[in-house]
Amino acid sequence: MQRLPGKGSPLDLSGYLHADPETRVANKLLRDHHVIPQPLQYRREAEGLQQQAVADAAAALDDLGPLRQRLEDLRNRLCLSWPSSVSAEQIFAPAGVPAWLATPPTATIADRGWQTIIEELVMLTLNVNRHRATALRKIAASLEQAAEITHRLNQQVSLSRTLAPGVQMTPVPVQAQLDRFDDDCPEIAELPEDLTARLRQAVRAASPPWWRRLLS
Repeated sequence: MQRLPGKGSPLDLSGYLHADPETRVANKLLRDHHVIPQPLQYRREAEGLQQQAVADAAAALDDLGPLRQRLEDLRNRLCLSWPSSVSAEQIFAPAGVPAWLATPPTATIADRGWQTIIEELVMLTLNVNRHRATALRKIAASLEQAAEITHRLNQQVSLSRTLAPGVQMTPVPVQAQLDRFDDDCPEIAELPEDLTARLRQAVRAASPPWWRRLLS
């Protein structure tokens, strides 16, 4: 107690005495019953929602990481098993060939291996995008709620004569944080659901039966 800063100086009660008697009594009752004032409750809730949004984004990235890696592996396998008799432009017209399949090499995986690869690739792409959309909606909901509470708090402080300006919060950058999640976890371009059927038909057309070759 002998080394406390300000020892021997009078107590600064300007903030306490500046408030009207009703406010002082109300604050004492809140403090005695372990209840924080409404503005501080707003601040705590807004900060908690922002932290929840960050945690949800990190959890989504952790969950989707292995799935996106599996997608990359399947894409590489499809490039290696793509039938050399069929061009990718023919199959993906008019939408255009995905960048990762722009120049597929000659098939090195057993014939017809592409069928099971495509089926898994189509389904996995749908699942990843679905999981990503669910996470994005959850993150957006937390951020939008935090932004609304922050706006309410800042408005209350600006209209109050007793609340210190330091209670105010920086507005929540909802769109910037959603854009950051988009950059970290972009949506994956989905493949046509009938891709297997398209490719199977093209392979048959490019490789007619032996009896047709004899008649031609």
